[in-house]
Amino acid sequence: MVQFKQKALTLAVASGIASFSATAQENAEIEEFVLEPIIIKGEKIERSVDDTLSSVSVATDEEMQLHADESLHDVMMRTPGVFTTEGNETFSIRGIPVDGLGAGSSDAISVYVDEALQSRRAVTLAPTSLWDMEQVEIFRGAQSTTQGRNAMAGAIYLKSKDPTFERGAAVQANIGTYGEQGGSLMVNGGLIDDTLAGRLTFDYQEEDGYIYNEFLRKDANELRNVNTRGKLLLLPTDAVEALLTVQHSKNRQGNQSISKVDGVPQFYEVATNIDAFDKVEQTAITSAIDVRLDENWTLTSITSATQTDYEGLIDFDQSPSPRPDGASLNEEEQVLSQELRAGYDNGEGFRGHFGLYAAKTDRDREDVLGTTVVDFLGEEALLAVYEDGFRFNYNRFGDTELMNTAVFGEINWDFMPRWELIVGLRYDRERNETVDSTSIAPVTTFNGLDPDTDALIDGFMGAADPTVTEATYDAWLPKLGISYELAHNQTLGFVAQRAYRAGGASFNLATQESVEFDPEYTNNYEIAYRGGWMADRLRLTANIFWIDWKDQQVEVLTDPADADSVQVENAGESELKGVETLLAFDVNRLISLYTGIAYNDTEYTDFVTDTQDFTGQDFQGARTWMATAGSTFRFENGLSLNLEAVFHDDATTVYVTESDEASPMYKQVTDELRTDSYLLWNTSATYEVDQFLFTAYVRNIFDEQYMTNNQDESTADAGAPRTAGLAARYNF
Repeated sequence: MVQFKQKALTLAVASGIASFSATAQENAEIEEFVLEPIIIKGEKIERSVDDTLSSVSVATDEEMQLHADESLHDVMMRTPGVFTTEGNETFSIRGIPVDGLGAGSSDAISVYVDEALQSRRAVTLAPTSLWDMEQVEIFRGAQSTTQGRNAMAGAIYLKSKDPTFERGAAVQANIGTYGEQGGSLMVNGGLIDDTLAGRLTFDYQEEDGYIYNEFLRKDANELRNVNTRGKLLLLPTDAVEALLTVQHSKNRQGNQSISKVDGVPQFYEVATNIDAFDKVEQTAITSAIDVRLDENWTLTSITSATQTDYEGLIDFDQSPSPRPDGASLNEEEQVLSQELRAGYDNGEGFRGHFGLYAAKTDRDREDVLGTTVVDFLGEEALLAVYEDGFRFNYNRFGDTELMNTAVFGEINWDFMPRWELIVGLRYDRERNETVDSTSIAPVTTFNGLDPDTDALIDGFMGAADPTVTEATYDAWLPKLGISYELAHNQTLGFVAQRAYRAGGASFNLATQESVEFDPEYTNNYEIAYRGGWMADRLRLTANIFWIDWKDQQVEVLTDPADADSVQVENAGESELKGVETLLAFDVNRLISLYTGIAYNDTEYTDFVTDTQDFTGQDFQGARTWMATAGSTFRFENGLSLNLEAVFHDDATTVYVTESDEASPMYKQVTDELRTDSYLLWNTSATYEVDQFLFTAYVRNIFDEQYMTNNQDESTADAGAPRTAGLAARYNF
């Protein structure tokens, strides 16, 4: 592929834009045009973006189509304030990872697809397909009174297209670099006139990946993904609407890491003797029923059942060591949830919702860890007999049962002209029962050595007594806000709310103990501004936030020299403060410009453990600056072009602390590993003619090489190199 010089291409793009702008001014109609408002659906009270004080980013069907988005990862990559690694192995909002800074029993960020709560595995280890998706909403900040499941750091709400009574179908085929190829199908139509309609979608994608395993001589991060969705819409009366959604996804992806040699990342290579992979299969069934009781009241019932099966194979040392140190992971999760909600809107400035929520989660895991007796017993003499090491399986079993119940509600009241009052409250209760157990069994045939060593090995094998942790956590989570309309399309608001995440138990492999940790709490304060000018063609949204985090759940090492000694503890407190803005300008109906900026300052204000002191440090993985800027050009002949730049600041991923108790720097941070900052240029185009829609994209135009996660001295995660793809869609 031709290598472009960034300066030359930038000049060419600027010249093209100037030329096109002149042509557009001559040929396009520049009269006033009406913009359709974007309606937010994830907060239960449907309203436009301009009337929503929450910091939310919305990707509509048209926008996702223009950007050639294929998965949720593509949307998250260009959303300021949201960070995701390649393959979406982890993601964060405002510097808070989906599983929090300590991997607790519940997530800090909730993700819904058609009202079905997604498991963490299904979101982070499988590309959530956007085929036939209507809208994606990313809420930055606590969502306690507007979501069925409490969400301390944010929520992501995906809504696919519902069935209609108009018959139609679509097929699509796509190809791209690194072996990308796939096919998609959609069929829609009425089954019983004005009463029953159905919609069926299918999406298959595969890639060879851009990372090569030099030791195994094969592609390392292959991807195979299948998504199927069926929806039935039932309208038995004018007052009742029922929607049944069945979704099934199956995904397999390979190793997302690359090797480092003497601390230098090897783009895009890895050398490991284990063919690592993650497999996730999920089935979700959701029933949503709306009953309009009268002109003001609507009753909504949402019932959901989700089954997720995960299987993984990892290489701990990510090397071709003759004694592989890896693990086989297996996890099953079932979630049953019921939400019953009453919505009220009198059409005169008083609206709200009141809901009951209950969910039961069962999570079973079985991990098989292989290692050598040398690692545990220190018996170097055994190597003389077992050249490859004495092999055994170290098995860990975990069974967690969560029962979450909640009462929540929110009222929005226009109590005076131009003034709106927001009052919300949630009572959340969670019961956690966790059982952990371990066992050790030999894999290597035991030939027998001297009696002392035999006794040592015999004593090491066997099963440990299971540890059981039972606890119940609850919290009252109030919300209070007020907004004032400064002028037409000019609104200023303030919201304060409390959020929390329940406690739980973590298992310390080194000590063979299950350690309970307490809930964590955040006090969230946010100032929001919404402004529109020139008939809303120029729009500005801005949120200033400050978050005070108490009893923060964090992962700590009880022994700095032993990576297996990690456990979750409550480390004290932290704070976050920042700004998120989005400025969009529709010059006319053919030209649009936009830019978004997120600034986030994170700090551990009190993080001292028995072995570490991170006080004053930033959160691991939190980016201070993130920004997106782009332009869209639409031609009268059906062609649309988009050019976009995405910037992510660097961040610390690992803090190294002094482990020598005799040192005056004991516990203090002495070194750190950081990721790269990067600026990515992306472009995409669509061309619509008759019933055909053609889409093309090039991402990372200048082939930037960058790390997204600097794991240790030998391993890192890398962002994707330059990729390109084409898709052709036909609508029947």
